[in-house]
Amino acid sequence: MQRFFNGCAAVFIVCYAFEAVIRWLLNMVGMDAAIFARDVVLVVGAAGLVTQQALCRRLHPAVLVYLGIVGLHGLVFYLNFGLLSPIAVGAKALFACLAGALAARFFMSPTKRVWWFFMGLWFVSVAATGADKYFQAMPWVGMKANIGGLDVEIARDWEMSGESYRAGGLTRSSINCASLVPLLALLVFSQCRSFWLRAAISIGTIGALYCTTQKGSLLAFIAVTGAVWVGSRLSVIVLRGAFLFFVLLMVLLPVVLVGYYMPEGGGGVFSSESFFMRVEGMWPEAWKWIGQHELFPFGVGLGGIGGAQQMYAGEQLNAADNLFVFMYAYFGLMALVYLCLMTVAYWSVPRSCTPSDRNALAMLLQIVAYGIAISILDDGAGAFFLGVALSWIAYERKSPSDAWMTQAAPKPAKLPRWRIGTVKATRPPPASDVEPLPAPVTPSQSPDVSPR
Repeated sequence: MQRFFNGCAAVFIVCYAFEAVIRWLLNMVGMDAAIFARDVVLVVGAAGLVTQQALCRRLHPAVLVYLGIVGLHGLVFYLNFGLLSPIAVGAKALFACLAGALAARFFMSPTKRVWWFFMGLWFVSVAATGADKYFQAMPWVGMKANIGGLDVEIARDWEMSGESYRAGGLTRSSINCASLVPLLALLVFSQCRSFWLRAAISIGTIGALYCTTQKGSLLAFIAVTGAVWVGSRLSVIVLRGAFLFFVLLMVLLPVVLVGYYMPEGGGGVFSSESFFMRVEGMWPEAWKWIGQHELFPFGVGLGGIGGAQQMYAGEQLNAADNLFVFMYAYFGLMALVYLCLMTVAYWSVPRSCTPSDRNALAMLLQIVAYGIAISILDDGAGAFFLGVALSWIAYERKSPSDAWMTQAAPKPAKLPRWRIGTVKATRPPPASDVEPLPAPVTPSQSPDVSPR
């Protein structure tokens, strides 16, 4: 069942990487809602795997964590608004984390064939982003579809041109591309030993992020790769310090800078104007929404901000554009508890760790650093790889004998038909080679052994 779920997880990531293409093709045949088959496949695979684990009484810890978080914070939202549909949207966003946790070993310790698969996916994504930027804008950019009465973008049009054009490649927007490409690059790093190949992957990823003009992801990836390249043991120390720094920055920036007057940006491809817009508009409005609707200290509840607002407060839709603001709206002060537990797990990885361990640390650092400017939990790939990295760091990096049943049990070796258990049963020899048994001794021929 684990292999089946691994395939479902791979399909989910492929659909995310090609989502704009898939939505465009479905729109041409009037089947826009069929895009949710991607989520159905993932849910069915996860349900089968969890059922198997439950029957074996070896349930993955991430399942219990997911149920506890959804139950507690979903109840908070229901007591707050009395609605169930936004809770379902919030639970769907967090479900990607659970799916990533269940498939962590498949992604962080891949076979050679799986590694080449992700390498090809990274290459196609990078090439398509460059082509979208400098050769031909994709035909699906700016198109919309109507699903369930809601207007949904097939691919976002930022209404920019030239060097300011935000290329999204085959994904729905430049934000999605900037979230996926660096995580795929860090994923293939785990089994890559060639210096030149690593350098090519790093340069290609930086080039793709330049095409998206997503400054947060670009700066985060440069910092992460710099920490990875300093050396094996030293890199863990650098990653630990960088993680703590970015977590503090993610928490403090939307708190300290609220109401602060920012100077006008000078424009350009990599100006600070978008950051100023967050400080002056997005973050203050998010805190205002939270202050009006939270049940302190538990926040607004599951589905309390972001995409779920379309179900009940579309006019006040706020993307939060910061992982901590998003988590505080969902979880309240418990967001600080979850971040502290994440930091403890991060620092628990020893200096003498494996390449897969270091890459999991790098992936989580990339997610947190980009989370300063993006609500990455509301993004499918970002939430999925957050679950992958956290599950590997907190649990899956341990020896297989200590791990819960996240992998299918190995099949016993097939023994020849003449082997039974561990005892080798030889074939019976031919009848011509059998020596005849001696004739039985009759009583009359037996020697006299009576006592004298």
